[in-house]
Amino acid sequence: MDSKISALNSATVLTDADVLPIVNGAETKKVTVQLLKNGLVPYTGAVSDVNLGEFGIQLGNLEFDNTPTNIPTTAGSMYYNDTDGTLDLILKGGNVKLQIGQESLVRVVNKTATNVNLLEANYQAVRVTGAQGERLKVDLAQSTTDGLSAETIGLVTETINNNQEGFITTNGLVRNINTTGSLQGETWADGDILYLSPTVAGRVTKVKPTAPNHLVVIGYVIHAHATQGTIFVKVDNGYELNELHNVLITSETNNQALIYESSTDLWKNKTIDKTFVGLGNVDNTSDANKPISSATQTALNLKQDSSSAVKIVIKDATGSTAVTGTTAETLLNTYLIPANTFGANDVMRISSFLTEKTGTAGTVTMRVKVGTTATFGSATPIAMYTTTATEVFSIMSRQGITLRGGNLRFLSTSNSRQTDTSASSNSIATTSFNPAVDNYIFTSIQLSLGTESAFQSNFLMTN
Repeated sequence: MDSKISALNSATVLTDADVLPIVNGAETKKVTVQLLKNGLVPYTGAVSDVNLGEFGIQLGNLEFDNTPTNIPTTAGSMYYNDTDGTLDLILKGGNVKLQIGQESLVRVVNKTATNVNLLEANYQAVRVTGAQGERLKVDLAQSTTDGLSAETIGLVTETINNNQEGFITTNGLVRNINTTGSLQGETWADGDILYLSPTVAGRVTKVKPTAPNHLVVIGYVIHAHATQGTIFVKVDNGYELNELHNVLITSETNNQALIYESSTDLWKNKTIDKTFVGLGNVDNTSDANKPISSATQTALNLKQDSSSAVKIVIKDATGSTAVTGTTAETLLNTYLIPANTFGANDVMRISSFLTEKTGTAGTVTMRVKVGTTATFGSATPIAMYTTTATEVFSIMSRQGITLRGGNLRFLSTSNSRQTDTSASSNSIATTSFNPAVDNYIFTSIQLSLGTESAFQSNFLMTN
């Protein structure tokens, strides 16, 4: 309004309660002026807005009416919000109100890969994918991978059409939405923690994701309501293990563990040598003294980097399918020995190959073979033992298979015994074995009578 006080000059003397004319074009209005002791004139009789054009206001303080009756709706307007105890600023577009000091918002551009509109009613979770036109670009977030979840920034707080700009809430309240959980097929209550969904892009859920899905906290249900619901947004993105500042993981492989390294003050991925000491002389003749009994297992002493320690290479106590109805040699199990499990001069030990047989008329032959591929038919025998005709379990152990010059050296399989202690005079056999590459160990059973049955119940190989 281009108004001015008319008919005043430097000689005019005003007193309290004087009535002055205000000229607004052809219209004249009157206001009452009360003079303060310091000579300043407060404006108390306004009947419309005061428009200063492009000029500002300079003042020592600004006081807002705590109970405003004329709530503005135009972008750029500000008024006191007594409910939240702060000022509301109406942002660009007029759809979003910023509660000053209580929340944070950012204006972004919708660049979803699927070219969808981001909807206020769906309060979708979005992630940063770059920048465009001096705005952050966002797409729908999802907790299935680090790439889809690590840059999660907040919730959509107004509808943003594809390729258009709008506001998202990065911290604070998103209001007047359906927070009953019905949109997600769930039931929400006040105080529920909300997470980024692994099943639907952009969705939030109260169901806590589990690995391998990523854990991203989106916020909390403040008020569960079908139309006037409120979510407090506070994104907390869980970290990958190798993102911690004192953890260094490089070229990780299967079955490694984190080991503390004092020289660098870091936790690093390293291969653990699972070893045990002190098994002693195991009596293989009775069921009560099976290797890896509960008493022996309790006595296992795990060590690392010890030249005298016995390292477990294969430990299988799950057994095998029973072999019956055939006298042909039958493969029981195949075990991978990863490259560099053995050193060039190590000793391979078959500490326990346990089988159980039904029937008393026939025998069962136990064989252990080695090969460079997972093909059983091309493998080479390194140990063999034939049990007597009895209905008991049998254990074969082979303590002296050594690596020399790229070969395995072992007692001739044709002269194998249940143990090697009395077989020192037997002939020595060899087969090629390169410990620097993957190798395979095979176990098999062959019955002399197809009417009987046998199965493997234990196999232990050590180094």
